[in-house]
Amino acid sequence: MKALILLLSLMPMASSASSVCSIVDNEDLSAVIEAAAEVKAMVESDRDYLKIERKFSPKVQKEINAAALEPINFNDDKHKLDYYTLGNIEVETKDVNGSRGIATGSAIKIGKSCVLTTAHTLYESGYQEMQSSNKGEFTGNIVFIVGSGNDAKRHKASVFFQMTKDGVDFKTRNHKEISVADGFKRIVKKRVFPGHHDLIILRLENYSDQYFKRILVVNPKNLFNGVNEDIGIKISCHGSPIHMTSQAYSSCKGSDFKWKQENARVFADDARSLNGVYTNAVASEGMSGGPCYLNSEPGQVFGLLSSGRMRDHKNNLELPDIKFDKHNYISGNVRYVGLLHVLDERLKAEFGYGLDKIPENCK
Repeated sequence: MKALILLLSLMPMASSASSVCSIVDNEDLSAVIEAAAEVKAMVESDRDYLKIERKFSPKVQKEINAAALEPINFNDDKHKLDYYTLGNIEVETKDVNGSRGIATGSAIKIGKSCVLTTAHTLYESGYQEMQSSNKGEFTGNIVFIVGSGNDAKRHKASVFFQMTKDGVDFKTRNHKEISVADGFKRIVKKRVFPGHHDLIILRLENYSDQYFKRILVVNPKNLFNGVNEDIGIKISCHGSPIHMTSQAYSSCKGSDFKWKQENARVFADDARSLNGVYTNAVASEGMSGGPCYLNSEPGQVFGLLSSGRMRDHKNNLELPDIKFDKHNYISGNVRYVGLLHVLDERLKAEFGYGLDKIPENCK
């Protein structure tokens, strides 16, 4: 702990002068931050959280939850390390129609040269080539972007370790039917990675520094042992959700910032389909791969935002209910967090060491 405090004290302040925008003195962002604080306070205590269902309809809960995200102030002591570790990835990949494009997501640095993110950001499309080897090469450019505004740094990356065994780590599903030039129909394939398997470690090429987040490996059975499923466990999650990054806030763009939600919750493991653990975190596209932290262990990443039912049949964003309904979780538009125990086991089987040794072995 003393070493971490010393490291934080030596970090330079996140520059606001050279960045595109600042949180300070921005009226629009001040309103966003104030609203997020109100939502956070509403669900701070378990007693108040349980009252949410009686006080607000699911529709109103979704509207309240829409205000739960706020921009991260990297000059806040508790977020100084995040400035150097929380980033985005840009992946040159084939989309579900077979066209070349750029897929984006969130990611977190977990070693001097290593980054953790979601596998589906790279491999969701059935058209994208993928090797079953844990150390397979990716046929496209991968870039990790850390920092913000004019201070942002772009680092080329490659696959260090992946979990891509067909039938074990993902299933291929028919996504949609399209017409092709010859008049025939073609079924578009899509890979679906269950949350605890939807993880990939990237290595930054020709770059290393001392900034990274520690990992907390916990099995869902142990995590939820004795936990009331109606209440869950409080967490915070970080990343770049498109419904916030695509907005304008006075003269600032939402993409100039990273975003967080505090006092979200996880409730139970999705034992039936293994999508991950249920969460009411307000995630949208772009936040996949964003790190989540237990309130009781705020300095250690215990999982990544993975997936969820985010869009309705008209492609409108549907946010989760605040109150988790264990009897009808789908209607509540739950999201999922993928925990790290499966990745830890697979690393040990392949390399003889787990995630706790990544900082000294992935460099």
